[in-house]
Amino acid sequence: MLARLKIKTAASASVAVWPSDKAVVTAVVRPNNNGLPVLESCDFIPVRNRSEQAGVLKKIREEKHLEKYRCISLMRSEAYSLHMVEAPDVEEHELREAVRWRIKDMIDFPVEQAVIDVFDIPDQRNSSDMVYVVVAKNKDVGEQVKLLLNAGFKLASIGIMELAMRNISSLVPDNEKGVALVHLGRDSGSITLTKKGVLYFTRHLTGSEKLFGQDYSKNITAEMEGWLDTVIIDVQRSLDFYENQYQQAPTYSVVMVPLLKPIEGVTEYFSSQLGVPVRYLELDKMFEVSKQVDLEKISICLPAIGAAMRSAETLI
Repeated sequence: MLARLKIKTAASASVAVWPSDKAVVTAVVRPNNNGLPVLESCDFIPVRNRSEQAGVLKKIREEKHLEKYRCISLMRSEAYSLHMVEAPDVEEHELREAVRWRIKDMIDFPVEQAVIDVFDIPDQRNSSDMVYVVVAKNKDVGEQVKLLLNAGFKLASIGIMELAMRNISSLVPDNEKGVALVHLGRDSGSITLTKKGVLYFTRHLTGSEKLFGQDYSKNITAEMEGWLDTVIIDVQRSLDFYENQYQQAPTYSVVMVPLLKPIEGVTEYFSSQLGVPVRYLELDKMFEVSKQVDLEKISICLPAIGAAMRSAETLI
Protein backbone atom coordinates (compact mmCIF):
# COMPACT_ATOMS: atom_id res chain seq x y z
CA MET A 1 0.00 0.00 0.00
CA LEU A 2 1.65 3.25 1.08
CA ALA A 3 4.89 1.44 1.78
CA ARG A 4 6.10 -1.97 0.66
CA LEU A 5 9.25 -3.64 1.87
CA LYS A 6 10.69 -6.87 0.52
CA ILE A 7 11.02 -9.52 3.19
CA LYS A 8 11.76 -13.22 3.28
CA THR A 9 9.73 -15.34 5.67
CA ALA A 10 8.36 -18.85 5.49
CA ALA A 11 5.49 -18.14 7.83
CA SER A 12 2.06 -18.65 6.26
CA ALA A 13 0.35 -16.47 8.88
CA SER A 14 0.41 -12.67 8.96
CA VAL A 15 0.36 -10.25 11.84
CA ALA A 16 -1.29 -6.86 11.46
CA VAL A 17 -0.27 -3.99 13.71
CA TRP A 18 -2.36 -0.82 14.05
CA PRO A 19 -0.74 1.79 16.30
CA SER A 20 -2.73 4.87 17.26
CA ASP A 21 -2.46 7.64 19.83
CA LYS A 22 -4.77 5.72 22.19
CA ALA A 23 -3.98 2.05 21.62
CA VAL A 24 -1.91 -0.59 19.86
CA VAL A 25 -4.02 -3.20 18.08
CA THR A 26 -2.63 -6.48 16.75
CA ALA A 27 -4.11 -9.53 15.02
CA VAL A 28 -2.60 -12.78 13.76
CA VAL A 29 -4.43 -14.57 10.95
CA ARG A 30 -3.47 -17.72 9.08
CA PRO A 31 -5.14 -19.48 6.14
CA ASN A 32 -6.97 -22.78 6.54
CA ASN A 33 -7.67 -25.63 4.14
CA ASN A 34 -11.43 -25.00 4.24
CA GLY A 35 -11.01 -21.52 2.81
CA LEU A 36 -11.83 -19.63 5.99
CA PRO A 37 -9.13 -17.58 7.70
CA VAL A 38 -8.19 -18.58 11.23
CA LEU A 39 -7.90 -15.83 13.82
CA GLU A 40 -5.04 -16.96 16.04
CA SER A 41 -4.98 -13.91 18.31
CA CYS A 42 -6.06 -10.30 18.58
CA ASP A 43 -5.11 -7.73 21.21
CA PHE A 44 -6.12 -4.17 22.07
CA ILE A 45 -3.61 -2.49 24.37
CA PRO A 46 -4.39 1.08 25.52
CA VAL A 47 -1.57 3.65 25.56
CA ARG A 48 -1.61 7.10 27.12
CA ASN A 49 0.25 8.71 24.22
CA ARG A 50 2.30 7.86 21.13
CA SER A 51 5.55 7.82 23.11
CA GLU A 52 4.39 4.58 24.75
CA GLN A 53 3.91 2.77 21.44
CA ALA A 54 7.50 1.58 21.02
CA GLY A 55 7.64 -0.14 24.41
CA VAL A 56 4.22 -1.76 23.99
CA LEU A 57 5.04 -3.01 20.50
CA LYS A 58 8.35 -4.55 21.57
CA LYS A 59 6.73 -6.21 24.58
CA ILE A 60 3.86 -7.80 22.66
CA ARG A 61 6.20 -8.88 19.85
CA GLU A 62 8.42 -10.67 22.39
CA GLU A 63 5.57 -12.20 24.41
CA LYS A 64 3.74 -13.59 21.37
CA HIS A 65 6.83 -14.23 19.19
CA LEU A 66 5.37 -12.10 16.41
CA GLU A 67 8.75 -11.65 14.73
CA LYS A 68 8.19 -14.93 12.87
CA TYR A 69 5.25 -13.52 10.90
CA ARG A 70 5.00 -11.19 7.94
CA CYS A 71 3.79 -7.88 9.35
CA ILE A 72 1.21 -5.61 7.72
CA SER A 73 0.64 -2.29 9.46
CA LEU A 74 -2.23 0.18 9.24
CA MET A 75 -1.73 3.93 9.22
CA ARG A 76 -3.35 6.01 11.94
CA SER A 77 -6.61 7.36 10.49
CA GLU A 78 -5.54 10.95 11.14
CA ALA A 79 -2.20 10.40 9.33
CA TYR A 80 -3.60 9.98 5.81
CA SER A 81 -6.41 11.18 3.59
CA LEU A 82 -8.39 9.37 0.92
CA HIS A 83 -9.62 11.20 -2.17
CA MET A 84 -11.69 10.24 -5.20
CA VAL A 85 -10.49 12.12 -8.28
CA GLU A 86 -10.94 11.94 -12.02
CA ALA A 87 -8.45 9.55 -13.54
CA PRO A 88 -5.77 11.32 -15.63
CA ASP A 89 -5.50 10.15 -19.24
CA VAL A 90 -1.99 8.74 -18.93
CA GLU A 91 -0.22 5.40 -19.10
CA GLU A 92 -0.44 3.25 -15.97
CA HIS A 93 3.22 3.77 -15.04
CA GLU A 94 2.64 7.56 -15.11
CA LEU A 95 -0.54 7.49 -13.04
CA ARG A 96 0.88 8.21 -9.58
CA GLU A 97 2.90 11.19 -10.71
CA ALA A 98 -0.02 12.61 -12.72
CA VAL A 99 -2.36 12.23 -9.76
CA ARG A 100 0.18 13.88 -7.45
CA TRP A 101 -0.36 17.24 -9.12
CA ARG A 102 -4.09 16.74 -9.37
CA ILE A 103 -4.47 16.46 -5.57
CA LYS A 104 -1.99 19.18 -4.57
CA ASP A 105 -4.81 21.65 -3.74
CA MET A 106 -6.66 19.03 -1.68
CA ILE A 107 -3.99 18.66 1.01
CA ASP A 108 -2.62 21.11 3.58
CA PHE A 109 1.09 20.39 3.07
CA PRO A 110 3.47 20.55 0.08
CA VAL A 111 2.73 17.79 -2.42
CA GLU A 112 6.49 17.19 -2.73
CA GLN A 113 6.37 15.84 0.84
CA ALA A 114 3.59 13.36 0.10
CA VAL A 115 3.56 9.59 -0.28
CA ILE A 116 0.82 8.72 -2.79
CA ASP A 117 -0.84 5.49 -3.82
CA VAL A 118 -3.63 4.99 -6.34
CA PHE A 119 -6.14 2.21 -6.83
CA ASP A 120 -8.76 1.78 -9.53
CA ILE A 121 -12.53 1.68 -9.18
CA PRO A 122 -13.97 -0.96 -11.53
CA ASP A 123 -17.01 -1.04 -13.81
CA GLN A 124 -17.60 2.68 -14.11
CA ARG A 125 -20.19 3.75 -16.68
CA ASN A 126 -19.79 7.52 -16.64
CA SER A 127 -17.69 9.51 -19.08
CA SER A 128 -15.20 10.53 -16.36
CA ASP A 129 -13.69 7.51 -14.66
CA MET A 130 -12.54 8.03 -11.09
CA VAL A 131 -9.69 6.63 -9.01
CA TYR A 132 -8.98 6.57 -5.29
CA VAL A 133 -5.86 8.38 -4.10
CA VAL A 134 -4.33 7.76 -0.67
CA VAL A 135 -2.09 10.57 0.58
CA ALA A 136 0.20 10.63 3.60
CA LYS A 137 3.23 12.63 4.64
CA ASN A 138 6.63 11.10 3.93
CA LYS A 139 7.54 11.90 7.52
CA ASP A 140 4.57 10.00 9.01
CA VAL A 141 5.13 6.92 6.85
CA GLY A 142 8.84 6.94 7.68
CA GLU A 143 8.15 7.20 11.39
CA GLN A 144 5.78 4.24 11.27
CA VAL A 145 8.26 2.12 9.33
CA LYS A 146 10.96 2.95 11.88
CA LEU A 147 8.62 2.23 14.80
CA LEU A 148 7.76 -1.27 13.57
CA LEU A 149 11.28 -2.23 12.48
CA ASN A 150 12.81 -1.04 15.74
CA ALA A 151 10.26 -3.14 17.64
CA GLY A 152 11.47 -6.23 15.77
CA PHE A 153 8.60 -6.80 13.31
CA LYS A 154 9.16 -8.10 9.76
CA LEU A 155 7.30 -5.22 8.16
CA ALA A 156 6.05 -5.97 4.64
CA SER A 157 3.61 -3.15 3.93
CA ILE A 158 1.56 -0.31 5.34
CA GLY A 159 -2.10 -0.02 4.40
CA ILE A 160 -5.26 1.83 5.40
CA MET A 161 -8.34 0.90 7.43
CA GLU A 162 -10.78 1.25 4.53
CA LEU A 163 -9.08 -1.47 2.51
CA ALA A 164 -8.73 -3.68 5.57
CA MET A 165 -12.50 -3.41 6.05
CA ARG A 166 -12.90 -4.34 2.38
CA ASN A 167 -11.22 -7.63 3.25
CA ILE A 168 -13.73 -8.23 6.05
CA SER A 169 -16.64 -7.37 3.77
CA SER A 170 -15.45 -9.91 1.20
CA LEU A 171 -16.22 -12.70 3.69
CA VAL A 172 -19.90 -11.74 4.03
CA PRO A 173 -22.06 -14.40 2.28
CA ASP A 174 -23.94 -11.65 0.37
CA ASN A 175 -20.66 -10.40 -1.12
CA GLU A 176 -21.54 -11.76 -4.58
CA LYS A 177 -24.49 -9.34 -4.82
CA GLY A 178 -22.90 -6.44 -2.96
CA VAL A 179 -22.43 -5.45 0.67
CA ALA A 180 -22.58 -2.09 2.41
CA LEU A 181 -20.57 -2.58 5.62
CA VAL A 182 -21.05 0.00 8.38
CA HIS A 183 -18.35 0.06 11.05
CA LEU A 184 -18.82 2.32 14.08
CA GLY A 185 -15.53 1.93 15.94
CA ARG A 186 -14.12 3.23 19.18
CA ASP A 187 -13.24 6.70 17.86
CA SER A 188 -14.08 6.56 14.17
CA GLY A 189 -15.62 4.28 11.59
CA SER A 190 -16.29 3.69 7.93
CA ILE A 191 -18.83 2.81 5.28
CA THR A 192 -17.49 0.26 2.79
CA LEU A 193 -19.30 -0.82 -0.37
CA THR A 194 -17.93 -3.98 -1.98
CA LYS A 195 -19.03 -6.56 -4.51
CA LYS A 196 -17.25 -9.83 -5.25
CA GLY A 197 -14.36 -8.71 -3.05
CA VAL A 198 -13.85 -5.45 -4.98
CA LEU A 199 -14.02 -2.06 -3.27
CA TYR A 200 -16.41 0.32 -5.04
CA PHE A 201 -16.87 3.07 -2.49
CA THR A 202 -15.69 3.97 0.99
CA ARG A 203 -16.38 6.84 3.35
CA HIS A 204 -14.62 7.65 6.62
CA LEU A 205 -16.76 8.42 9.67
CA THR A 206 -15.83 10.44 12.73
CA GLY A 207 -17.57 10.95 16.05
CA SER A 208 -18.09 7.36 17.21
CA GLU A 209 -17.12 8.44 20.71
CA LYS A 210 -20.66 9.85 20.95
CA LEU A 211 -21.82 6.24 21.25
CA PHE A 212 -19.22 4.89 23.63
CA GLY A 213 -18.05 7.90 25.67
CA GLN A 214 -18.91 9.04 29.16
CA ASP A 215 -22.59 9.42 28.27
CA TYR A 216 -22.88 5.83 27.03
CA SER A 217 -26.36 4.35 27.35
CA LYS A 218 -27.74 0.92 26.48
CA ASN A 219 -30.68 2.69 24.87
CA ILE A 220 -30.55 5.26 22.06
CA THR A 221 -30.52 8.76 23.55
CA ALA A 222 -31.44 11.99 21.76
CA GLU A 223 -27.74 12.85 21.32
CA MET A 224 -27.00 9.38 19.94
CA GLU A 225 -29.98 9.62 17.59
CA GLY A 226 -28.75 12.93 16.20
CA TRP A 227 -25.33 11.45 15.39
CA LEU A 228 -26.79 8.20 14.02
CA ASP A 229 -28.96 10.27 11.69
CA THR A 230 -25.83 11.84 10.15
CA VAL A 231 -24.38 8.35 9.65
CA ILE A 232 -27.60 7.15 8.03
CA ILE A 233 -27.53 10.12 5.64
CA ASP A 234 -23.93 9.22 4.74
CA VAL A 235 -24.95 5.60 4.16
CA GLN A 236 -27.84 6.66 1.89
CA ARG A 237 -25.59 9.02 -0.08
CA SER A 238 -23.02 6.24 -0.46
CA LEU A 239 -25.67 3.82 -1.73
CA ASP A 240 -27.01 6.42 -4.17
CA PHE A 241 -23.52 7.08 -5.50
CA TYR A 242 -22.87 3.34 -5.87
CA GLU A 243 -26.05 2.83 -7.86
CA ASN A 244 -25.61 5.90 -10.08
CA GLN A 245 -21.84 5.88 -10.72
CA TYR A 246 -21.65 2.15 -11.43
CA GLN A 247 -25.23 1.58 -12.62
CA GLN A 248 -25.66 -1.16 -10.03
CA ALA A 249 -29.04 -2.61 -9.10
CA PRO A 250 -29.98 -2.11 -5.43
CA THR A 251 -29.52 -5.81 -4.57
CA TYR A 252 -26.90 -5.21 -1.88
CA SER A 253 -27.16 -6.02 1.82
CA VAL A 254 -26.52 -3.49 4.58
CA VAL A 255 -24.67 -5.01 7.53
CA MET A 256 -23.10 -3.52 10.64
CA VAL A 257 -20.08 -4.58 12.63
CA PRO A 258 -21.28 -5.47 16.16
CA LEU A 259 -20.90 -2.46 18.44
CA LEU A 260 -18.21 -2.33 21.11
CA LYS A 261 -20.93 -1.90 23.74
CA PRO A 262 -24.53 -3.07 23.33
CA ILE A 263 -27.06 -0.41 22.32
CA GLU A 264 -30.62 -1.61 21.92
CA GLY A 265 -32.38 -1.02 18.63
CA VAL A 266 -29.53 0.32 16.48
CA THR A 267 -30.04 -2.02 13.51
CA GLU A 268 -33.80 -1.53 13.73
CA TYR A 269 -33.31 2.25 13.72
CA PHE A 270 -31.08 2.04 10.63
CA SER A 271 -33.62 -0.22 8.90
CA SER A 272 -36.50 2.15 9.58
CA GLN A 273 -34.59 5.17 8.24
CA LEU A 274 -33.02 3.47 5.20
CA GLY A 275 -36.05 1.40 4.24
CA VAL A 276 -33.95 -1.78 3.85
CA PRO A 277 -33.14 -4.59 6.31
CA VAL A 278 -30.00 -3.96 8.36
CA ARG A 279 -28.36 -6.70 10.41
CA TYR A 280 -25.22 -7.28 12.44
CA LEU A 281 -22.34 -9.30 11.03
CA GLU A 282 -22.11 -12.85 12.37
CA LEU A 283 -18.39 -12.71 13.01
CA ASP A 284 -18.19 -16.31 14.25
CA LYS A 285 -19.29 -17.50 10.79
CA MET A 286 -16.75 -15.43 8.88
CA PHE A 287 -13.58 -16.99 10.23
CA GLU A 288 -12.43 -19.63 12.64
CA VAL A 289 -11.40 -18.37 16.05
CA SER A 290 -8.71 -19.99 18.19
CA LYS A 291 -9.63 -20.81 21.78
CA GLN A 292 -7.23 -18.24 23.25
CA VAL A 293 -8.93 -15.31 21.50
CA ASP A 294 -10.95 -12.98 23.72
CA LEU A 295 -14.22 -12.79 21.75
CA GLU A 296 -15.05 -9.36 23.18
CA LYS A 297 -11.97 -7.93 21.46
CA ILE A 298 -12.89 -9.03 17.94
CA SER A 299 -15.02 -6.00 17.05
CA ILE A 300 -12.48 -3.45 18.25
CA CYS A 301 -9.66 -5.33 16.48
CA LEU A 302 -11.57 -5.90 13.23
CA PRO A 303 -9.57 -3.49 10.99
CA ALA A 304 -6.35 -5.22 12.06
CA ILE A 305 -7.94 -8.62 11.43
CA GLY A 306 -8.93 -7.47 7.95
CA ALA A 307 -5.41 -6.24 7.22
CA ALA A 308 -3.87 -9.55 8.32
CA MET A 309 -6.20 -11.48 6.00
CA ARG A 310 -4.35 -10.39 2.88
CA SER A 311 -0.72 -10.68 1.91
CA ALA A 312 1.35 -7.57 1.34
CA GLU A 313 1.09 -8.05 -2.41
CA THR A 314 -2.72 -8.15 -2.46
CA LEU A 315 -3.72 -5.53 0.09
CA ILE A 316 -5.08 -3.31 -2.65
